[in-house]
Amino acid sequence: MVRIGSFIRAVSLCAVTIGFGSQAVTAEEAWPSKPIQIVVPWAAGGATDSVMRILAGEVSDALGVPVSVVNQTGARGTVGTNAVINAPP
Repeated sequence: MVRIGSFIRAVSLCAVTIGFGSQAVTAEEAWPSKPIQIVVPWAAGGATDSVMRILAGEVSDALGVPVSVVNQTGARGTVGTNAVINAPP
């Protein structure tokens, strides 16, 4: 059986967390401000590429920002991974 004190602590923690979250959302600027680029580290035409292109269309419609898919193949995905790591923020 759950003790009342534990329940009150849990509810209080949730209330505080929600309070901090709502302040952070109101302080943010419009995002994203630039086009989004999704890097797929495998060849075009595969299952991953197809899913990412469908997802890019949906995200573009939802955010109102252009979303492009770029395929960077080679070294079992390492080339694409390095492209993401070295990309500007």
